[in-house]
Amino acid sequence: MFALVFGPNWHTAGQYAEAMALFILFHFVASPLGMVPPVIQRQRTAFLFSLVQSALFLGSLWGGFMLWHQAVPTFQLVSVVMAGYFLCYFAWLYKAAR
Repeated sequence: MFALVFGPNWHTAGQYAEAMALFILFHFVASPLGMVPPVIQRQRTAFLFSLVQSALFLGSLWGGFMLWHQAVPTFQLVSVVMAGYFLCYFAWLYKAAR
C-alpha cells in the first residue's frame, strides 16, 4: 500500500507499518484510558504496568533482533508481545474500574 501511494522507495516502510499495525491499534485504544488510573486512585499499579510495558517492549525488540537479525520479524514479535500486554492492561483497568 505504501509503495502504491508513495512510490517504490516506500515499500520497506509499508512492511514495517504492517508488522507494527497490531501494536499501533492497541496503543491507540489504550492512550485515552491512561486517565483512568488517577481517577480510581490506582497510580501505583499503573506505574508498575508502565515499567512492565517498557521492559516487554525493549526486551522483545532486542530479543527479536538477536534472534532474527531482521527488522520485520522483530517488529512482528514486538507487536504480538505488546498486544498481549495491552490485553492484560485492559483486563486490569476493567476490573479496577468496576
